[in-house]
Amino acid sequence: HPAIRITPEKLSFAYKPGAAPEPQTITVTGAKDIPDPRPSEKWLRLTRHNAGLDKAEFQVEVSTAGLSPGLHTADLNFASKKVHVDLLVPANTIEFRPPSLMFSNSPGGIPVQKIVVTSASGIPDPKPSERWVTFTRRNPGPGTAEFDVQVSANGLAPGPHTAFLAFSPERKVPVE
Repeated sequence: HPAIRITPEKLSFAYKPGAAPEPQTITVTGAKDIPDPRPSEKWLRLTRHNAGLDKAEFQVEVSTAGLSPGLHTADLNFASKKVHVDLLVPANTIEFRPPSLMFSNSPGGIPVQKIVVTSASGIPDPKPSERWVTFTRRNPGPGTAEFDVQVSANGLAPGPHTAFLAFSPERKVPVE
């Protein structure tokens, strides 16, 4: 067997909230029948493109679904060589745009306001701290959720009222 050459021999992926890591390509040359590598972990996915008689390219993708924060490592095992893959999943950072919501009662009703939430890991449905706060959820893409937040002044005394949308005990969005 002629020795195969692989470039690069190491891949690093870093996950950012709201965007899956871009796929990366490895190129394998030097053998007529280049085998598909075997990934050592389920979060690695490969797509093969033959680029000639003795050359193949593999598009490498990673999935962070179900992975805990921290550094994850895997190998793409070819018969005689391996490509080392690192995947960094950050601690669960959750971002809110805007960071708070302010509603005012108006005769025509209180308009809905939208909040966009991005996170490296799953985004839970928030728990409103008061019954007068409700929401509907949309999931436009991985790592992103949009919430249409509504408030109802029915039965509330005049004056300011404050509530929270609690995504976790320490991550809350104030609603006034």
